[in-house]
This record gives sequence, C-alpha cells and structure tokens, in this order.
Amino acid sequence: MKHKLEYIIFLFLEKFFFLLPFFLSQKIGKCLGKISYYLISKRRKIAIENLKKSFPEKTENEINFIAKKSFENFLTSFAEFFSIQKFSQKKILNLVQFENLEELKKKIENKSAIILSAHFGNWELLAISIGLFFERKVNLVVKPQHNKFVDKRISMLRTKFGNYPIPMNNVSEILKCLNEKKLVAILSDQSAPKESVYVNFFGQQVSTFSGTSVFALRTNSPIILILILREKKNFKLIWEEILFEKKDDNDAIKKLTQIHTTAVENFIRKFPTEWLWMHRRWKNTQ
Repeated sequence: MKHKLEYIIFLFLEKFFFLLPFFLSQKIGKCLGKISYYLISKRRKIAIENLKKSFPEKTENEINFIAKKSFENFLTSFAEFFSIQKFSQKKILNLVQFENLEELKKKIENKSAIILSAHFGNWELLAISIGLFFERKVNLVVKPQHNKFVDKRISMLRTKFGNYPIPMNNVSEILKCLNEKKLVAILSDQSAPKESVYVNFFGQQVSTFSGTSVFALRTNSPIILILILREKKNFKLIWEEILFEKKDDNDAIKKLTQIHTTAVENFIRKFPTEWLWMHRRWKNTQ
C-alpha cells in the first residue's frame, strides 16, 4: 500500500511539472528546496556535518549557505527532470553547452568508454544529453529503487531518448557492453559497503565503489569524467580524461579509484553548491 501511494504522488508530481513551463518548474523546484532545507532536519544535519568535515576552514554562514543551495539544486533538478520530458532532442541540445565536444567525440569514436559522473548539477539531464551529443546510446548503471512501481517509471523516463539502464549489480552486462565498444555511464560518489576499497575523499578514508576502476582495467576502456554545471539559464558540460596505467591487480584498482575520486573532489571543491551534501557519503570510514 505504501509503495502504491508513493507511486501516485510520483505520477502527480511528474504530470504537474510536465505541464508547467520549464522556467516555472525551476522556480518551484528552487522554492521546494528552500522549504525542504528547513523542514527535513535530518538531511539538513547530515549536509552540515558533511560540509564541516570537508571544509573546516569555512565559517558557519558559508556552510549553511552551501547546504541550502545544495537542497535547492536537488529539488530544482527533480522538477527539471519531469519538465524536460516534453522537450524535443533539439531543445535539449540547445539547453546544454558541451565544452570541447568534438575533441571528446574523436577520442572515443568507435571505442568503448566509461562516462564517470557524480550527483552533481542535474545529473539526470547530463545522462540524457550526452547520448544526444554523442549520437550513441548510453548504458546507464543504476541503483534500482526500493519501490518497483517508481523504479519502472523512472527507467522509462531515463530511456526516452534511447539510453539503456543496467542494474549496478549486473557486472557481466556492464563488461559485455564495454567489450562491445559501447558507452557505459556510472555515478561513483555514493557510499559503498564496508568491505569496499577505502580511499581519501575530502581528507577522510572512506569506502568507495571500485567498479569503475575494475571495468576500465579489465576492458582497457578510457574513463571520461563528465559533470554538468548549472548556469543562469542553461547548463554546461565539462569533462576531463582520467589517465591511468593499464594494470589489473588490487593495487592498481585502489590507485585508480583514488585518482578518479580525487578528480571528482576537485570539481566539488570548485562548485560545492552543485553537489548532493545531504547524502551519507562518509557512512563507512577508517
């Protein structure tokens, strides 16, 4: 019963934001973010605690500002995800600017590649737009939702423009895609189980998923870090290649995991309001 009720609420919000003009969906999403910051005290406390540990040099006002903007970004992204479902491919491409696109297209032309990203900016829009820019299907590694009704609906929305979801525990399918010279997109910044690899992230040794590193080393696929920045009216995709030695052993896996984790951290430090600080990223530390 709970899952069905959640699904009904989800469908209502989807329809509500779909019918609104995009700019109005953004404004309402931002307002919902501001309200949530004050109402959802548990997540607010997690965000502030994460920020204090990550930026000990920042003042309390700076910490609170970043936390509030993080809530705003999350709820704005939520509203935008529903609103852009009515957009044509052309309109989405006009909404997003891709820095040095031709250089990247040449780099991965007729090759497999791991598109690494994070819960940063509007990551759902990133997943949709990169497939359109590359004119190739992107296989999205996703964590299934607990609510199977909501999960099925989100998958449908994510794949509207040709992308394909792969559950994160389906390792054989991910490797198969890369061996067939396809694109695989992974968000690497979630909290990992205790038995995972531990690397430094904002000064703390934290459990981190090593799948990106394992897949890259086993299939000799390049890792391209792509993040989406929110600008005044539009969005901008920025990227950098993660360079690494092609060895396949435990030391190499940990070393590469540290390299790409540090790369993500560097961007979060530059644009802290864009990241999802209310997530318990430091749940398992050493």
